[in-house]
Amino acid sequence: IETELRAEHAMLDAIMKSTVGAICVVNADGRIVFANHSAEAVLGVSAGETMARSYNSPEWQIADIDGKPMSDGENPFRRVMDADGPVHGMQISIVGADALRRILELNGAPLFDADGTISGAVFLVTDISRRKADEETLRDSEKRFRRMVEDLQIAAVFVDGDRMYMNRCAEGITGYSRLELSAV
Repeated sequence: IETELRAEHAMLDAIMKSTVGAICVVNADGRIVFANHSAEAVLGVSAGETMARSYNSPEWQIADIDGKPMSDGENPFRRVMDADGPVHGMQISIVGADALRRILELNGAPLFDADGTISGAVFLVTDISRRKADEETLRDSEKRFRRMVEDLQIAAVFVDGDRMYMNRCAEGITGYSRLELSAV
């Protein structure tokens, strides 16, 4: 049994060290009792400093992804504890000790003690700040492209499978509206 326990411990230790996401364990009182080595990069504070905080420490400056403060009931930890079940894909923002705002995605699940009482929660926390910035850049680029095509002084018609798109100039030349063409 001792050999099996050592093997399981070694496996869990390797998982904790190899994941790129922060893995944090929060006890039932809301205090962070474990943070893996990736916590520093993801959360912007050292694993030791992370473990000196609670899930709702004011230093986190927890907000939604638009920067609006979150109520405690909206917090992923509270959601896991109140729902008695896992949460997936929750997105929040925090400010790290380096003063950088990070957008995080959290997946969490409750931890149970031997008698089935929730003893805390475990979270996988991923920094999605770059992805969100890239998505915003792509949306802005698409808007600029659409505006540019729309304002062309020549007709532009695009066929994409069974759909057809045209700009204002093409509407004027053909006499068809975009709505008429999209219904065809």
